[in-house]
Amino acid sequence: MEERSRIKSILERMVVMSLLLGFLITTRAQTVIENSSFEDWENSGLIEEPVNWNSVQTGIPEFLASNAPKVLFKSTDAFGGAFSIRIRTTQAGIITTNGYATNGLMNLSTNSDSIFTQTDLSESGLNTPFTGRPDSLSGYFRFSTQSNGTARIRAAVHTGIARIPDTQVPIGSADTIFSINDTTNFWTRFSVPFNYSSTDIPEYLLLLINTGPESNPELGTTLDVDELELIYSISSLEAGISTSDFSIGALANQIVIRFGTKSFQGNFEYEIFTVTGQKLDVRVEEYKSETRLTDIPSGPCILRMVSGDRVFSKTIVVL
Repeated sequence: MEERSRIKSILERMVVMSLLLGFLITTRAQTVIENSSFEDWENSGLIEEPVNWNSVQTGIPEFLASNAPKVLFKSTDAFGGAFSIRIRTTQAGIITTNGYATNGLMNLSTNSDSIFTQTDLSESGLNTPFTGRPDSLSGYFRFSTQSNGTARIRAAVHTGIARIPDTQVPIGSADTIFSINDTTNFWTRFSVPFNYSSTDIPEYLLLLINTGPESNPELGTTLDVDELELIYSISSLEAGISTSDFSIGALANQIVIRFGTKSFQGNFEYEIFTVTGQKLDVRVEEYKSETRLTDIPSGPCILRMVSGDRVFSKTIVVL
């Protein structure tokens, strides 16, 4: 019994130390992707689209958008949560259109090679203010094609107005391409690094998810995407809180959060996920010096803490 208690105590200290050393701190709406798990949807008039995401029906020019086939779909077959996004190369009459999803404004053309998305500053739903310098873009995908179809996920951090694709080089960009060799019926994680060409601080984040190829769309090519995430190293994040201000411990079916001398205002929202991204619970607690989250299943989980405009997240091993 004493040996078991000693091992348990060592594990608890190891968990706390790893959390204090590796806790990632970000500023909400400045260093994260909005609606990255595609849980929130809205009716845009012609189709239902994820909040903060757009497709061809909300693109320009209007006469092409209103006649374009539906290429973005709400899927209940999700990796985490209730919904994911599905884009598919579809056809309406003689028009075959690749699937597109973007947080910018789609610019359409009868020439598929000339289609692009851009950050549009005229409307809040067509741009994402952003000041981070992430190390990589990750998420989960499923992809299918008959032969020559492809799919692509691209991100750019930039100042002013930017396009994807574009010949101008942004501050930083990430790009991953899926082909027939990547065909899978199972949710599969991807991760692609950001390459930086400037030390400037970004102002906006632009994302484009699309099927392809642009020059010769292949009907039926499908890409499912869920749980997009920007990954940061500790050095790439702005320091918003010192690790001396809090500690986290994992006990038997409990997570214990203790705060130091620094005082926080308002409530904390605690979201608990499995390591595969499935949301287990959401709890809202008034700030206090010690909070105990009880009835947590044993094993690894992801704790996400939200206070005002700050978000803290970390993997924890519950005993």
